[in-house]
Amino acid sequence: MRVRTFLGALLGTALLTPAAAHAQPAPLAQTEFTAAYAGEAKLVLNASAPGADWGVAGKESALLTVSVDGKPVTDVVTFFGAVPLDYDVAIGRVSAGKHDITVTLDAEKSPVQNAVVTSLKPSLAAEGDLVARYAPILYGRNLPTIPGTYENVNTDVPIISYHTTAVDAQGNRTIEYTMVWSNEDGGTNTPSLMARWGRTTDIEWLYRVVVDPQGNRISDAYQSSGHGTVAFDGIREADHPLLQVVTSNNNMAAVTDLATSSGYRFFLDTVDELPADRSREVMMDAHPWTYQVMAKEMAREGKIEAVANPDTQAMSDQRNYLYTDVKKKTSYPVAPRAGSFAGVALAAKVGDKWYTSHHGSTSISIERDDPAATTIELPAGTTAHDITALKALSVKNGTVGDYSIDVLAIRRGFLLDADYLPTPSFLTWSGKETLTQARTEALLWSRTSADGGAGGTVPATLSLSMGAAASFGAFTPGVDKTYTASTIADVTSTAGDAALTVSEPGRLANGTFTLPEPLQVAFSKSAWTGPVSHDSVAVNFSQHIGATDALRTGAYAKTLTFTLSTQTP
Repeated sequence: MRVRTFLGALLGTALLTPAAAHAQPAPLAQTEFTAAYAGEAKLVLNASAPGADWGVAGKESALLTVSVDGKPVTDVVTFFGAVPLDYDVAIGRVSAGKHDITVTLDAEKSPVQNAVVTSLKPSLAAEGDLVARYAPILYGRNLPTIPGTYENVNTDVPIISYHTTAVDAQGNRTIEYTMVWSNEDGGTNTPSLMARWGRTTDIEWLYRVVVDPQGNRISDAYQSSGHGTVAFDGIREADHPLLQVVTSNNNMAAVTDLATSSGYRFFLDTVDELPADRSREVMMDAHPWTYQVMAKEMAREGKIEAVANPDTQAMSDQRNYLYTDVKKKTSYPVAPRAGSFAGVALAAKVGDKWYTSHHGSTSISIERDDPAATTIELPAGTTAHDITALKALSVKNGTVGDYSIDVLAIRRGFLLDADYLPTPSFLTWSGKETLTQARTEALLWSRTSADGGAGGTVPATLSLSMGAAASFGAFTPGVDKTYTASTIADVTSTAGDAALTVSEPGRLANGTFTLPEPLQVAFSKSAWTGPVSHDSVAVNFSQHIGATDALRTGAYAKTLTFTLSTQTP
């Protein structure tokens, strides 16, 4: 047996706290920061929710509230569950000087009544940052047609936001803000989302502002019900417009009365900018975990077929798809009548068979000439090596006369791995292939393979490293409460199996004083049946303090021994 051990420390502090402090929920985390100047503040909040899983009904997430100087500014849904993730949010305009940031669990709105905040990293946007200055604040959805209340804690959650900018000849700047939701319960159906948009998330522009060269607002608008564009006429916080999702396909209304708002809100960081001439889905590629959140929601809501069949339009497991995109330009000698168009579909070859993005349905081919993402459903178990060619097809929808479609680029092509995360892109192409009524398909990319040889050796490795020591924060005497904390273990093993264990936790000690109840330790994963590299394991600690437990002023701590072992080195 080979064994690798690691000594870790767990800390807690007993402080005397006035009883009046118990009137509010105890903060999960708090920090202080000093703003060198008045401006827009941001926060990177690393959090997890032990026991939560976006793919499990009733246990989807916990809802955290971030407050600045005692005022709630944004909520955070821990849609990544028990795995720690950096949640990037904005926290509004602050004055120069010191400010307090606190994070609390909103138990009323949370499916899971447990959360851990590992770190808080506040920052200040650059002076004159117009994108940060005008970023919208979005109140969550709470519709009578959708089951439950505060529904974004378990469906269609806002996950990332970004912006685009354009400058006109007078120097006026248009800033447009876009949100990515995990799905849309209304609107475009699932097969159409995959064929025409290349994902089942919902991506919508929500707010657009035009500012003059000095940064002053000239006009602004938001996307209203029915995908309309309406001048903003609601409440603002500083220069931030307040919007609320009011439809099941994530369209907005201006908030005109806080008393009638949904009571929870999202203030995401919008610093990311969509690259020019790229499909919107590349913003998901920049945050690969978005695909996992997307896929978990589809599985939980029963939107995938029980038996995968690439010959049907019904969506199968989203790991069965090639994720790709196309850039094209369409022209008509005579414009087709309304509702008719010549679109494009892509087809991938696996073995001797071609599989198409539109499953043979003309209505879900790609009409728009903006760079467009799409997917192609393939047989379950298909690997990148199995895909040997890609071609473009022209598809007539309705009554269409002559047309010409220049296919210009394929910029990405990847599959999802076992954890629903994108694998490296293996397929790109650029050039010009023209589709017409006389030439309805064109081969864009192909490859052949031949056997070769290469080799290497792997030394026996069993590696365990631990993150920063976990801290329970302050223990409050006289209050019955279970405190939680967490850290991360990093596991690498070349063995046939491996097991992670911890020595008897015992009790936290403060000199000769020990806590009456033992420390509890749990792992998100503790056994492996094969090799693994840098597998991140959540190590969750809990400590119950009874109302009558005597606590000594000072720091309580316990050194633990974590062991990674194997029977088959």
